[in-house]
Formats: sequence, C-alpha cells, structure tokens
Amino acid sequence: MSPSTLSIECADPSCAQPGNSMDQLLCRQCRKPLVHRYLWAVGTRAEAVPVGTRVSDRYAVVAPHIWLDTQPGRLPDLPDQPPPSAIPYLKLRSHHLHIPDVYGVCHLEGDPEPVLLLEQGPLHRQGILHPAIATAWDAATPVRRVYWLWQLFQLWLPLAQQGVAQALLNPEQIRVDGWRIQLRDLEVSQALDAPASLGQLASLWLQWIGNEPGAIAQGLRSICYEMQSVGQLSPTLVAVGGESGVDADASTTGGSMEDLRTAPPVAAIAQKLNQLLLEQASQLPIKLRVAGGTTTGPQRAHNEDACYPNGPESNLAEDVILKPHVAIVCDGIGGHAGGEVASRLALRSLKLQLSALLTEVVDQGEVLSPDIVSQQLEAILRIANNMIAAQNDSQGRTARQRMATTVMLALQLPQRIRTETGDRNTHELYLAHIGDSRAYWLTEESCHRLTLDHDMANREVVLGNSLPRAARLQPNAGALTQALGTKDADYIHPTVQRFILEEDGVLLLCSDGLSDHGWVETLWEDSTQRVLKDKMSLDAAMRSWLELANQRNGHDNASVVLLDCRASLSSPQLFEPGDVPLQPSDTDLSDTARALLYPEDEDEPDLPWDSGLEEEAGDRSPEHHSNIWGVILGLALLCFLVGGVGILVWRYVNTYGVRDGLEQLLIPEQPDEANPEEIDESEPQP
Repeated sequence: MSPSTLSIECADPSCAQPGNSMDQLLCRQCRKPLVHRYLWAVGTRAEAVPVGTRVSDRYAVVAPHIWLDTQPGRLPDLPDQPPPSAIPYLKLRSHHLHIPDVYGVCHLEGDPEPVLLLEQGPLHRQGILHPAIATAWDAATPVRRVYWLWQLFQLWLPLAQQGVAQALLNPEQIRVDGWRIQLRDLEVSQALDAPASLGQLASLWLQWIGNEPGAIAQGLRSICYEMQSVGQLSPTLVAVGGESGVDADASTTGGSMEDLRTAPPVAAIAQKLNQLLLEQASQLPIKLRVAGGTTTGPQRAHNEDACYPNGPESNLAEDVILKPHVAIVCDGIGGHAGGEVASRLALRSLKLQLSALLTEVVDQGEVLSPDIVSQQLEAILRIANNMIAAQNDSQGRTARQRMATTVMLALQLPQRIRTETGDRNTHELYLAHIGDSRAYWLTEESCHRLTLDHDMANREVVLGNSLPRAARLQPNAGALTQALGTKDADYIHPTVQRFILEEDGVLLLCSDGLSDHGWVETLWEDSTQRVLKDKMSLDAAMRSWLELANQRNGHDNASVVLLDCRASLSSPQLFEPGDVPLQPSDTDLSDTARALLYPEDEDEPDLPWDSGLEEEAGDRSPEHHSNIWGVILGLALLCFLVGGVGILVWRYVNTYGVRDGLEQLLIPEQPDEANPEEIDESEPQP
C-alpha cells in the first residue's frame, strides 16, 4: 500500500466526505485541516504485521510499528477497564512530555491480548521516528547533551516506581525531539523481570560520552562513576509510594518515593549534574521580552480573567523588578461577584511575593536548587490561596458559592552562576500551575504543550482507572479538581516544573478561552515563526491570539501572555514593519520602534541581574570586533574634523585678530554686488 493509494477521512464527524487522498492538507468537502494521526503499535505482535496491511479496516501500517489512523474522527477501541500493560502509561501521565499516551487498543485476529496504540510519542507529523539519542549525540551542543541526561536522571525514579525503568536502558527506546527526551514505549513485559539500577543507567551514558576530551565530558564521566558506585538501591524503596502528578492529594504524595529521591547518594548526584547543566546553559546569551493582554470576549459582560503583564508597561516599582522575568494568567471562577475578585486577589498576591523572591535571589550568593525553588513557588501559591479562602470565609461563601481562580505562572529565575567569563544567568524557567490554564512552548518547528489540566479526566487517568480518550467522554471530564481559594492550602497541590532555556522560542500562557478546542495546537505556526524571525512584534502576536480566541471560541474571557526567549548565538534580524498586520492599536509605537527611541537602559534601572539578561555572543564573535573597529574609525574621523576646524580658526585669528577673525569665519564677506553698505552709499539718502 503506497501513500498515494491511501485515503483518509475528515476528522469532523459531521462532514459527509468519505475520504481524501494523503497528499491533501484540507478536506475536499468542508475545507478543514486533515488530521494525520500516526500511532506507535507496541509489542512483537505488532511488529510482525506487514507494511501495507490495513488492520481492522482502519489502521494503515506504513512502517514497522507505525500505524496511520485513517478514521481520525472516530473513537478507537476503548475497553471498559484498561489492560494491565497500559497501567504504567496511565500512572506516569504527569510525565507526558516524555511518556506517550495510550490512544486505544486493537485486536489482531487470533490473538487474545490487545495491541496498545500510543499517541503523542516520538513521531514526527510525517510519521517518522525522531532520532535515537545515540544518533543525535555527536551533533548536539554541550548544554543539550547535559540537559538530555538530566531529564533521564529525573525519569529514573518514577519509572522505577512503576517497575518500567528498564526502558531507560534500551538506547533505541530513547528518542530526542530537540531539547526533549521521549520514550518510544515502556517495554513493560521485559522491565518487570529486571529492575534497572543507576549503575546500569550510568554504563549506558558512558557509551555515549566515550573518550571525548574536555572538562564537560570529564565531569559527566565523574558523575557516571558515582552513579555506578551507588549500585542497586533497595527495591523496597521503589515498591510502593505515590505519584506527585496531575492531581495528587495527601494520601499519594511523599512516602518512599520522596525518601529515595532525597537519599544522600541520589541527592548528591542530582546536585552535581544540575551544577554542570547550569554552567553550560549560562554560556549562552539570553534575551527576554514579555507582552500580555486579556479580552472579555463577545459573549460575556464581565472579564473574570487577570494577567500580568496586561497592556502597556507601567512605571511601578514592582514592574521594574518583575519584567520581563514573570508571566501570570489567572482565570476566575464564580461569576462577576467572585471570579473577578479571586483572579485579581491572586494576581496581586503573586506579584508581591515574586518581587520579594527576585530580590532575595539577587541578595543571596548561592544558586538555589530546583527543589528549594519549587518549594518556594508552592508556598507562594498557598499564601495566595489562603487570601482568597479567607475572603470566602469572611463573606460566608460555601461549596459552589466560593470564589476561586486558576493560576498559570512562569518565572525565569535570574540566578547567577560563576563561570570563567563572570557571573551569568542560569537560564532556568519555572512553571507553576493550578487548574486548567495552560503553557505552551513554541518554536519555528514545533508546539509543545507543557502542562496538564487539573481536572476529573486527568485524575481518572493518573489513578489508572481510564484511558485518556475514554476519560474525556465522561460528563464531568472538564470539572476542575484544584483551584486557588476553594479549600485550605494543605489540600492544594500545585504542579511545578523546571526547564532550561537553551533555544529560541516563545512561551505562551493562556486561559481556556483560547486553549479550548485545540486552537493553539492547530494555529501556532505562522505567528510564532514571524515573531522569531523578527517580522512581527510580540505585542502584535499577543493581540492576534486574543482575536483568534474571540473568533474561534468566543464563549469565554481569554488571556494571553507571551514570553519571547532568545538563547541562540545567531545575530538578530532587522525588524520589517511592513510585515506586521495593521490593527487600530498599532497606531502606537511598535516594540522595535520603542526600543530604538527609548533604549532599555534609559527606561529601567540597572538591576543586579540585568547584566545577564541580554548577553551577546559578540564578546568573542567577529561581528563584535567589527563593531569595535567601527567605533575606532568613527573617533579617528571626528578627531580629523575637529583638527581641521581648529587649523581654520587659527588661520583667521592670526590674520584678522581674535574678534574680527571669528566674525570673518562665522559671517563670511558677501560679494560686492550684494553688500548692503555699498548699495546704501550709492543711493541717495532719504
């Protein structure tokens, strides 16, 4: 079966078009984008299905293990109870950036066990596997290599808890999508028989590192030797314990998982690996810009959303501290009398506390560990929660009458780490959220959804009760399980994540007024590419997202905050104003024009962390040296001109005297025919 002979149905169930050819982008009938959903079929039985086969009159086998769903608008086979092989995937859902989702199952003829079909795995949108880490290792930058190993180290404990850490020992399973580690599948049947150890993981890493010279490779080898010395930790430490995932509660957090994570040998290795990661990340430049806004929407009378920043920059002291390191979106719950108040109370509390945290980071001399920063962010959210809860209590609000809000918070923590070239920004980005407001990482090539909603559907998945698509069919699937203000702080469990900014990209935070119906995943590409190519201002991109929310959804308020992060060594391109879509608000200065007229150094005080905010690779680049020579030549030309003027003045002064000489120089003698005095003398006097 060649791709040219394949046909694919429109994903819209209401569309009457039975099939479209594979080379089409839009449905011939309704003109909506066609969905090409490639799936990974797990197991040796799936591998035995010949390429070109059509399984269950639905799935086209385009490569070994890779099946295309030709009926993407229809539900897959969803069993009432998840099969045992699916349970690890469900309980590891909080690690969705690295672990695929279970799409459904497929029954092969004569086989009693169903084949698991996985989505959101390491498959390109053309159905090609992303490269294995061993293949991509040599071409990767030093910081990306360390970042990959950091992610694998973070995955080892949760996978060991589920008995599937063996997947981390198969290099073919470990795939890379840019900065991100993704596992092809979990090899459940093999992993149950052979628990993995840190020593085995280190042995695999040493194969990738090889005999590379340099301090980075030597540092990684030292960490690997330390991992090997730890050996096989007690299996009782990983036999039981909770999942600190999408919707953990007091009964499923802590326990043996926390004991193992904080065990001295493991904690020491994590600290050394983190130190090496931050040292490498800090060698890159970093430049941040932020823009945010909110809209009531065409169907609402009041706006219960709140965001930071919102609109033009202000001169408040807290803004000088927070921008451009902080981005916040809050979506209020409880109507105009409640949700609007809750979101603004939360925003006010978060801004004050984050201002204090950023000031503290400047004052302290040591780099805070990810665990400490995560604990501080959790504490900040709990304080905001208690402010809203106290307001509810004072007004006698109970049950569904209690006002509340979601929170999506991003913090680029400008910690400074000492390197051979001075103190530099560690490039850490922290996300903390409660509820269903979301964060996306957008680059020129990809869109990564970074967060999972705290709702009933994801809770059922994490508990192992339902496959993701089956959970979303439940009537209360979208009901929130967590929000700020609904209950005491001891019962809320924020999700905190840390990322390293080592590539150019745009972080998008939004409320569900934009994210509903998958519009971000569908329409991210155009505006993101234009922003990253400096052909569209960040403010214009933010407004275009708000307009899209009003046009495509419109049923709710919407808030969008964009954080433009530049960490590449390439020089920025010139901005092209003609490419910016003109809108009424564009009569104000664009970001680029404002930057040209009012440099950042004149608008804002020189904060202690700003020296690393816009670090140029030009410290050592040819462009930097050419700029220096340009300045030197300009100064030489200026000296030449000043010297020439000085000689001219000296000549006139010596010839006519000081007073007359300056007059001759500044007021040259006019031609005879135009001399007023001579004309007056030749004419009769009145």
